[in-house]
Amino acid sequence: MKQNSYVRIISVIVVVAAAIMVGLFFFQQWRNDKGEETYQEVRKETKKETKQKAAHDFEQLQKQNADIYAWIQVPNTKVDYPVLQSEEDNFYLSRDINKQNSKPGSIYSNSCNSKDMEDAITILYGHDMKAHTMFGSLHLFDDKEFFDENDTILVETPEALLTYSIYGVYNYNDNYIPSVFSVTEAQGAQEFIDSLEECAKEGDKLTHIRQGETLTADDKILVLSTCISGQDDRRFLVVAKLTDRDGY
Repeated sequence: MKQNSYVRIISVIVVVAAAIMVGLFFFQQWRNDKGEETYQEVRKETKKETKQKAAHDFEQLQKQNADIYAWIQVPNTKVDYPVLQSEEDNFYLSRDINKQNSKPGSIYSNSCNSKDMEDAITILYGHDMKAHTMFGSLHLFDDKEFFDENDTILVETPEALLTYSIYGVYNYNDNYIPSVFSVTEAQGAQEFIDSLEECAKEGDKLTHIRQGETLTADDKILVLSTCISGQDDRRFLVVAKLTDRDGY
């Protein structure tokens, strides 16, 4: 009889634990969905039409959060977000546009980069979310056909619309790039480019290079950095170069 009682108790504990886990999963999913709803509202409320082109209302955005300095869009992906930078590095790794704790975090750069996008290498970070939000949909570029058919990144600032051409995507090591290469100098850019070439030689299935294109230390390089599921010691990089700066 005692053994049967123990079995029943253990069964109840297992059921309760499972219920708690399921509840936590759906609660976290709810929080993630609410966070994405916040960005949907921001997209709608700050989009405006100017005489020249569609642009976001940076005056309104910066009233909401003064750390917002740009807006990034990658056509044919879900990447359509404000870009932030705090004095505290990685502050927005786990905080949303309202500085509230948030698992999806925000799209952000660190203080090693200037906010004018004029550095030799500008690096933006974002989480690889399962729902393809934040930088999760960058993994569409895992597919060579999608990579071949999509080559543009758009970055809005209060002063200009910047167009970048995607040069390559890489299954890269998880080194903190600014600690290895100077992001403000051409020499650092060249050393980073050399490291990309070495990475490409590894022949990983996630790495694709655009044929016929070049990347040099004279280019303004933009790097979008996110995680790779199941590879904690690697980063997925989308590397692009500035091809047009259209002032407002």
